[in-house]
Amino acid sequence: SIAGLVLLQGALIAQSIKMTPLTREMVVERMNDGWLVLDLDNTIVDLNGAAEKLIGLPAHRIVGQPAESILSDWPIILRQMGNLKEIELKGSIEMQGERRELSVRLSPLADQDGEYFGKLLSLRDVTERRMAEELSQKARDEMFVLLHAISGAASRAMDLEEFLEESNYQVLYSFASQSSVVFLLEATTDESSE
Repeated sequence: SIAGLVLLQGALIAQSIKMTPLTREMVVERMNDGWLVLDLDNTIVDLNGAAEKLIGLPAHRIVGQPAESILSDWPIILRQMGNLKEIELKGSIEMQGERRELSVRLSPLADQDGEYFGKLLSLRDVTERRMAEELSQKARDEMFVLLHAISGAASRAMDLEEFLEESNYQVLYSFASQSSVVFLLEATTDESSE
C-alpha cells in the first residue's frame, strides 16, 4: 500500500511538471537578446522587451512602423534589409547617449512550403564582452612590453645585482607599485656529500 502511494505521488508530480505551459512571457519576453519580426515590406510586426530597451521606444510606438523609420540610426542594418538570406553583422551604435556594440543577425522567415513571409532581426548587445576582450588584450600587450624590458635588462646587465635592480624597476613601473621584495636563494654545499 505504501509503495503504491509513493508511486502515485511520483506520477502526479511528474504529470504536474509536464503540464507547466511554456508561454510567450516565459520564453520570449525574458530573453536577453532583442528580436524584431518584419514582414516582407520591412514593417515591424512584433518584438520583445529586450528589443524595446535597445531601440529605446515602447512596443506600441514600434509595431506597425517601417523598420527604416525606427532603425534610422542603424544604417548598417538598413542596408541589408532587402536580402532574403541569413546575414550576420557586427557594429557599434549610439544608443541613449552611450556607445553599444551589437551582434545582429537577419534571418529570412519561410512557411512550410518555402515561401518567404518575413524576416527575423536578432540583436545581441556584446558591449561588456567586447570591453573585457579589449582589457584582456591590453593586459597581454603590457605584459609583453614588460617581458621585453626585462629581457633587454638581462642582456645589458653586467652582473646579477644590476639585472635585479633594472628588472625590479620595470616591474614596479609596469604595475604602478611603490615597493617590491626579491628573495634570493643561495646555493649551499652539503659537506657530507663531498
